[in-house]
Amino acid sequence: MTEETGVVAQSRAAEPYDWAIAEAQRQAVPKQSAVEGKSALVRALRSTGLLRAAAVLDTGKSTGATSHADLTSCDAALASLLQQHGTPAIPSVTLDLQGAPRFFVTSTNLSSLAEALRTEHGPTGVDAELRLFLDEALVKGDCFVDASPGLGFASLTAATCVEPVPVIAIAPSEEAAGDLQNSARLTGCAEWITVQSSAPLDAVTYPPLASTSYLIVHAGEAHNVAPLLAGAQHVQQRGLIGAVAWSRTSDGAAVAEAVLTVLGFSHFILSEDEDGMQLVPAQPDTMATTIFSMSAAFMERAERVAPVAPAAGDGALQQPSEALFDAITDTLAPGARELGGVPSKGQLALAQLEFAWASAQIVSFDIFDTLLVRKASAATDVFLHLARYEPFRDVPLAPLALSQARQDAEEEARRRGYAEHGSTEVTLRDIHTVLAGMLALPDAAVPRMVDAECTVERALCEGHALLQRWFARAVQDGKTVWCLSDTYHDADFLAELLTHCGYDMRGITVVSSANLRASKSEGTMFRRVLSETGVDPSQILHVGDHPVGDESVPLSFGLVAVAHPWASIRSDDGSADTAADSVALGLAAIGARTLEPPAPFWFRFGFSVAGPLLTGFALWLRERFRADGITRAYFLLRDGEILHAVYEALGAGDPSHDGGPTSSLLESSRRAFVLPAFDARRSTLWSQLTATENARPAREFLSRLGVDANRMASAFPAAGFASWDEMVDPQDRAAMMRVSRLLQQPAVEQALHARSAEERALLMGYLAQEGVLDGGRVALVDIGWNGTIQKSLMAALELEHRSASISGYYLGTLGTAHVEMGGSAMAGYLFEAGRPHARQQTIMQLPQLLEFVCSTTRGSLRAFEQRHGRVEPVHSAVDHDAAQQEAHEQLRDGVLEYAKRFREVATPLETAAISPDAAMKRLARVILSPTAEEAATIGSVRHGEGMATGRARALAEFSPDAWTVQAVHRDLMQSYWPAGLSARRSAQAQILRTLQWLSQGAQE
Repeated sequence: MTEETGVVAQSRAAEPYDWAIAEAQRQAVPKQSAVEGKSALVRALRSTGLLRAAAVLDTGKSTGATSHADLTSCDAALASLLQQHGTPAIPSVTLDLQGAPRFFVTSTNLSSLAEALRTEHGPTGVDAELRLFLDEALVKGDCFVDASPGLGFASLTAATCVEPVPVIAIAPSEEAAGDLQNSARLTGCAEWITVQSSAPLDAVTYPPLASTSYLIVHAGEAHNVAPLLAGAQHVQQRGLIGAVAWSRTSDGAAVAEAVLTVLGFSHFILSEDEDGMQLVPAQPDTMATTIFSMSAAFMERAERVAPVAPAAGDGALQQPSEALFDAITDTLAPGARELGGVPSKGQLALAQLEFAWASAQIVSFDIFDTLLVRKASAATDVFLHLARYEPFRDVPLAPLALSQARQDAEEEARRRGYAEHGSTEVTLRDIHTVLAGMLALPDAAVPRMVDAECTVERALCEGHALLQRWFARAVQDGKTVWCLSDTYHDADFLAELLTHCGYDMRGITVVSSANLRASKSEGTMFRRVLSETGVDPSQILHVGDHPVGDESVPLSFGLVAVAHPWASIRSDDGSADTAADSVALGLAAIGARTLEPPAPFWFRFGFSVAGPLLTGFALWLRERFRADGITRAYFLLRDGEILHAVYEALGAGDPSHDGGPTSSLLESSRRAFVLPAFDARRSTLWSQLTATENARPAREFLSRLGVDANRMASAFPAAGFASWDEMVDPQDRAAMMRVSRLLQQPAVEQALHARSAEERALLMGYLAQEGVLDGGRVALVDIGWNGTIQKSLMAALELEHRSASISGYYLGTLGTAHVEMGGSAMAGYLFEAGRPHARQQTIMQLPQLLEFVCSTTRGSLRAFEQRHGRVEPVHSAVDHDAAQQEAHEQLRDGVLEYAKRFREVATPLETAAISPDAAMKRLARVILSPTAEEAATIGSVRHGEGMATGRARALAEFSPDAWTVQAVHRDLMQSYWPAGLSARRSAQAQILRTLQWLSQGAQE
């Protein structure tokens, strides 16, 4: 500390104040208590040998020299301070360069001050270990954050170093903040200390730091560590938190240690030996109270603080990561581990209903998204259907524009209603009266406009599968049932609509905000209900989906309220652009969200995710086949089997239904079609012969093409392989080049030529047998990407000097698919030749998922053979285990159920097409932002790469040994689905998310 910041520099001294009066005023403490506190402090000063200071505090009189030159001891310095300022204070035991106390501590709580004096001048000192660490570790440019300042000993230490550093002290109260600020003024270091509020810890404001400086954090209690680091995320991501000091003996120690370990900190304690105080690695059984967790970079910076971190084994992160994961689970969902999992929102809502049921005399239900669900993406999508009905058919507006006009009319009607009635609650007639004026329709058209919207509601609404049962239970149990709705529909229509959707409305009271001009959200509807029933509010159970109108408001009136999670429409879903898209997405949402317990995962996935996509594709095929004059459509196995099933389920495969082409399945695989085209020497096909997603021995590149590796022993060294068992990693470009050279070895090439000719003859026979070569316009339907099978077929036909009019229709095609097509055409539903790029980019982040969706439980086609006068397929063994086969069967059932439901709904609503964006919307969300359930279930799917091999690996799973940063990163790099790996609910995924968080900060 320099002379400029001397302890009694009057230019920086605090203003005098009467401590006893201040104590009484600020804390309403009787003056007698203040006197007792003064006496306690006087006694403490005397017991520690500070006799002159005790005398000044006790009597106000000086007993010796008080000039600055005479301040050669703590006693003299404190006596001088007390005499000059009248402020009760205690001195630090540490001294400045002149031998005076480095700082003084004051407090309005004199009893605490007395206790601190005894501790400070006793054998342990106040925060002694932390203060020793700060004196050694802090350098100019650093910043100290004190989240547990107490009376400020550590903060004042940092602010009075030889080179003071900025201090942020997080005070727990206004009194504590005032005390610390006064201590800083008495000491003369106020400019170095900023005091902030303690709530919340993750909202603390941190100063900017240079890249060579560090933030040193005193967390105090272990449970403060996580929120402090969360608030300092921008600093931590840059690697600028150098050390965190915290108490291992406090609650949350396991979590704190795990968080810091995962972030790369090593843990130390101060230990005394013959060389003085040293930092040594903390052991699990250490008795030390203060732990110093330091980053590797911080330890390397300062020679004074260079402890050796404990060696990290292969499982270095396992114990702390699992401890952190368990601690977080226990905090957010107590008892979840004992139950075997975190309860879902649906399970919790069911428990709430059961708990409240017995004591409820009246049960009131919200209507829309509770008793009724709409087959729509958003409530306003109802208006997209109006254009089909009179009198809207003659309005010169597109459906989307008409929908917007209807929304504008409602807004205007509510504005007028408030001006006229003091309420924004309006009727459907009010709205359509405004809309008629906007559309220049006569007033006489208003009843037909209202009828049109009611007709749409009848077509779109259906009973909520789960809550309809609770409604029936309430009636059966003899409870009084009310139906309440904030809506523009009147009560009579609501009763009719509920009856239409299967509810027995006899004796049921229906209340609409449109009739009352009073709403649930404002509370006025509940007030009316209470006044009419005369029942104690605690005996009314209200069930709905809105967090305000159905939960917080009724709760404020004393009702029991359950906000259920089974609404099919959610606020973040967004509206659709067309009626068909809205129906497609709404139907999917109903299947995904309205059941409890939910259907099996893969059925739900098939219905709500794959269903809209494959249904949209089948509808697109129907229109393209008609427009392109297709006479026969072949769906390529294996991926085409489910595509064909959906096509048939929609009635698109019945020529008598709409004049479309005949459709059938066609055996196919890359392996069975590419090799027959070998002699065509097309580069896009040649690459398929060497393609692999997994490491494999060199010999497998021959055996999978039907070439005996044993007979080609000399070819392997000639191609550069040490042996035929040498593993080839697809990421190793040099190794893959050796594979290409292997296939070009004369003996290998000759064997491939012979094999190609043999298989080509069988392929031509099979195609002729199935009618592919009978003339007319032929369509091949497959999942797509590169169009390999179509290209191979056209190349094989060319080698045989045959021709056919064949076009390919795919879910999507990449840019490379349109190269070397040989005059054949192809089209893609989601994307064609990689356009639009956004859709292609999303799907290609996890194409393996769509390949799983479209796979079957049969084995892959290896080749064809002549058998009993026919050309028959030869299949590999089934490459799915029993669990995966069951999953696929459930998925298929869900997809077909969706197609069936869509056909039932679409026919009366005249919805004939689903846009690609809407069809893939739910799949895109799964790929880019999966839930923990999706990540775990889909991530466990094993993907085989085809080409007649049995090699497969999971889409997104951690290796059992992935407990180091390197191993976790390895699994990420090898994963088909990084987003899924990160979203898993596990300790290893927690490590990965931490690494990604730090990486993002480094990139910023």
